Amino acid sequence: MDDITKENVIKELETEIAFLKRTNKGIRRSLEELSLLQHMFKGISQSKSTNLIIAQFISIIKSYWKYEGYVYYSLLPEDLTFAPTQFDSSTDNDIQKNFDLNQSILTWILNEKQISTLPPSSDHINPNTCLLLIPFFTLSKLLGVIAIQVNMNADDLLTVQTLEILNLAAGYSSTSIENSILYQDLYNQNKNLEEMRAFTGNILESLVNGIITFNMNHEISHLNNNAAVMFGITEPDPVGKNYLDVLPNSLAELVHLLFTQTEKDGFVMDYQIEFELSGGVKLPYGISTSLLRDESFKQLGMILIARDMTASRELDRLRDLDKLKNDFVSTVSHELRSPLATIRAYIDTLINRVDPGDVETRTMFLATIETETARLSTLVENMLDIASIESGKIQLELEYMSINEVIEPTSKLCGMQSKNHKIILEMDTNVPKLNLDKNRMTQVLHNIVNNAIKYSPNGGNITIKSYEDQAAVRVDVTDQGIGIKPDDLKMVMQKFYRVNSQQTSNIGGTGLGLAITKKLVELHGGKIEIASEYGVGSTFSIVLPIK
Repeated sequence: MDDITKENVIKELETEIAFLKRTNKGIRRSLEELSLLQHMFKGISQSKSTNLIIAQFISIIKSYWKYEGYVYYSLLPEDLTFAPTQFDSSTDNDIQKNFDLNQSILTWILNEKQISTLPPSSDHINPNTCLLLIPFFTLSKLLGVIAIQVNMNADDLLTVQTLEILNLAAGYSSTSIENSILYQDLYNQNKNLEEMRAFTGNILESLVNGIITFNMNHEISHLNNNAAVMFGITEPDPVGKNYLDVLPNSLAELVHLLFTQTEKDGFVMDYQIEFELSGGVKLPYGISTSLLRDESFKQLGMILIARDMTASRELDRLRDLDKLKNDFVSTVSHELRSPLATIRAYIDTLINRVDPGDVETRTMFLATIETETARLSTLVENMLDIASIESGKIQLELEYMSINEVIEPTSKLCGMQSKNHKIILEMDTNVPKLNLDKNRMTQVLHNIVNNAIKYSPNGGNITIKSYEDQAAVRVDVTDQGIGIKPDDLKMVMQKFYRVNSQQTSNIGGTGLGLAITKKLVELHGGKIEIASEYGVGSTFSIVLPIK
């Protein structure tokens, strides 16, 4: 090989070596770029806010050009205009001042989905400075345009490779921004739900009522503190557990019935119960239930609301008592004034108008005065009796005797009060003897028979029957009077209560007689039972246990 040939070979080798060095340098540079881009893309995909995503995107820009600032214009969905939502401290004003950027250009960039550059419109800035406009979008959504002010030298102009990298980075950033928006929306929704759940929970806990909710699998989904206290529930974490495993047996049985009724009718209103707590304390509760449904009316479960009726019942009792007292004052005032007015009128007539020698008239007037005086005496005695009974001061004087010894003389005395009534006796002569206070038992029977006479204004038979029945001696007093309505039947034995109807308006009384009768029978260990049919008649039964 001659020298010329050797020299040519050497030159070719040197050329190839130089090419290989340049190629190797380019490959190393590309690998470094790819590694940097991979790191940046990873940062973009892991970012949860638009600020961080754009910061990662700007770091890619900085690796290619001299970065001078940016503005991100978000597309507003309500009117499809652009608004600067993120930027460097003063870049927004600089870009508006140095570049002829308007809504039309931004719209074109985003609709065409192309990266473009915009030259400066001002002569006061470096001519190498330009505005890099990059659209951000995904397959389903147009997001906005980022305008980046950079300094591009002749060697740093956009190339096919840098365009591909920018498009790839913009795609990554757009997807990440969309995901961050969705993430923020979900976060806000969850936060709102948590706040609403906490707010609802606070409301449920602050209610004075007990609240328990169940799903359709009969599992407890909520139980407030008041419900736990009202029903003595000690399970520390009842949510998610079947109510049979949490609630007391009596309440669990009730919930089973309420579930069935609620699924059938949709609700249950004020189901009244007496719930017994530990220690034997019983409290009155009103239970209401309703189905829980979603927006499509699919059944989700049941809500149970328990209301403590103690205060309500006490208030009702006090109202009733106040009304009864007012009625009593009105009645007693009438009952006092009426005989007093009669007595006064008759005495005045006797003194000033009746001839002292008119024995017949004087006798009739004195008899009326005696009757009205007895009426007053009875009223006073009744008031004293009820006061003594309620204060516990009354003492029975018991003697071993047959109830028939009370019935016979009392029936004769009462029979003299009315010519329109016939008193029929059906006494079992073999009834067991009992320890009785004869005077008080006479008072009891007299009150009942007298009551039968008063409320049988058309007359009829009054039957008094004595007999032994299931370890007790019974005395039934049956009349053929006006009877008692079911609503009044529950009240007639209460103090001060009087039946208010057109048929009873002319019948006198204070509402104390039957109340005293009931108390006296109870002092003997017995009870009063009443059976009545309105318009037909009533039967009052004295039931005295055989001891």
